[in-house]
Amino acid sequence: MEKYCFKSDKYVVKVTEGGETRRVPVYVALVCDGDGNNKKLPEEIYKVWNGLGMGTNTVKTYFTSFEFTREATVSIELDAKSVEAKPSVPSLSFEGGRAELFTDRDLNFTLQPDGDIFGCLHIFANRKRELVADRARVIEFCAGVHTAENSPHIKNDELGNPLITGITDDTLVYLHDGAGVCAE
Repeated sequence: MEKYCFKSDKYVVKVTEGGETRRVPVYVALVCDGDGNNKKLPEEIYKVWNGLGMGTNTVKTYFTSFEFTREATVSIELDAKSVEAKPSVPSLSFEGGRAELFTDRDLNFTLQPDGDIFGCLHIFANRKRELVADRARVIEFCAGVHTAENSPHIKNDELGNPLITGITDDTLVYLHDGAGVCAE
């Protein structure tokens, strides 16, 4: 497990396309929350991340990102009585702890189980594209977990926060299928 980048098993996400099903990883992201909705994290996380320097506590949220070629069916297993997608996803259905949707286009949305706005799942479903060099710079992150310790594109700022460096208006940041980037 990479420092500060954690896989989660709270949600099980599977993508089916062309008759083949694959499980995609779900990661934990830490966000600030100043009220009583805080979830207890391991102490070593609080030593580094508590409040993210903003005088608040951290809570967990979750995200997954994947690519598909033409069209895909996405199924999400979760422990919930209801789910809501924001923004709305017309093809979303939910029954017995399983949400399912079909897509043939990019979809970026949040799935909120039982109205939980903090422990929700952020889904980034993207059609696979060929990278076209129509921009001055392209920063690519291949499959795997990328941190300041192992990526030349991520540096810690003066406060120790990991940041992607070298981004200008003409930069395309591309995350390949299975890439996890632990940076802002």
